[in-house]
Amino acid sequence: MLISVIRTINETQAIAKATAEVERANEDVHIRKLKAEAEQNRKRNIAAINTIAIYAASSLIAASKNPGQVLLCIWYIVLLATGIYTAREIAKLCRALLEQTLGKPKLIRETTRKSVEPLLVMLMELLNITNSN
Repeated sequence: MLISVIRTINETQAIAKATAEVERANEDVHIRKLKAEAEQNRKRNIAAINTIAIYAASSLIAASKNPGQVLLCIWYIVLLATGIYTAREIAKLCRALLEQTLGKPKLIRETTRKSVEPLLVMLMELLNITNSN
């Protein structure tokens, strides 16, 4: 029994040595494979960067030929930002008016909400006063 255990250990060691030698022999193959993959990734990234640069350059050339369209695009962006800001402030105003109507939750402080709600509420009250006169 002791002899069979020793033989099993020796066989396992021999197998481990053989696999290590095979790995060492194939190490250069693995290194070449990794280098080829890295080179392929580098070429792909360079091609993507070149494509983006070409697209950006053609966009700048087109923008320089049509400054009116550039100004129109900027105007649309400003209008979009204004619309988003206005919608957000109107939603806050509606929330404030609902809270006034239904009552405020006791655990929420007014200082945690930073906005122009008081000014808008005051403006609404002034509009209501001028409309009622």
